[in-house]
Amino acid sequence: MGYNLHITRAEHWLDADGEPIGRQEWNAYASGHPAMQHAGWIEWKDVGREAVYDWPAGYEDRSSLSWRNGEVTVTGVYTDYIPGLVAIAADLEANVVGDDGERYTSDGVVDAT
Repeated sequence: MGYNLHITRAEHWLDADGEPIGRQEWNAYASGHPAMQHAGWIEWKDVGREAVYDWPAGYEDRSSLSWRNGEVTVTGVYTDYIPGLVAIAADLEANVVGDDGERYTSDGVVDAT
């Protein structure tokens, strides 16, 4: 299993359902974003079928973003595109949080407390 990032309005991604990014809100944002491309579907056992969007990471690498339980899960993490993910989170009034609870900002990484 790889390391994921999470775009969430909560301080920790495990609490995303308490301050959710709505499914329709995310899909409207992602489908209208000029750099994202619809890349298919994922079947989550708990929420069903959700759209997957590709985000360019440079050098032909891409990450995948998909909504689940009030957050956007980012797989295929490359450090080069974290500033773009931070900008997406800012548009959604949200945070970028790693699996271990660290928070990614425009100023760098803030360790989990």
